[in-house]
Amino acid sequence: MVKSPKKPTKTNPNTINSVLTDKKTSPKSKQQIDKEYYQKNKERKKRRRKERYRQDKDREKAKQKERYLKKKKQEELSARQIQAKYYQAKHIEVLMPFSEYTELSKETKKLWQDFN
Repeated sequence: MVKSPKKPTKTNPNTINSVLTDKKTSPKSKQQIDKEYYQKNKERKKRRRKERYRQDKDREKAKQKERYLKKKKQEELSARQIQAKYYQAKHIEVLMPFSEYTELSKETKKLWQDFN
């Protein structure tokens, strides 16, 4: 009995060169590679610029809100102080009949005006 001859099978050795040749990518010119890199870099820079702008805008909004709250708080405080001053003066105010007021000397009238 004679064995029938087998056809040799084509085996690809696992080397770096064989992997690269299997993909069969078309070679690109340096100019084309540079152009692609330029476009990718351009898009990446554009995204970063937009992100930075958005962050700056958010920071500015936060600062504006903080300033607004501070201003509002200051206005409320000054309003309360004015109101307290007014009501304190109102409580101290002493009523005097007009006849007594007319009889006061100029110095005393001035003191009363300053007081009220």
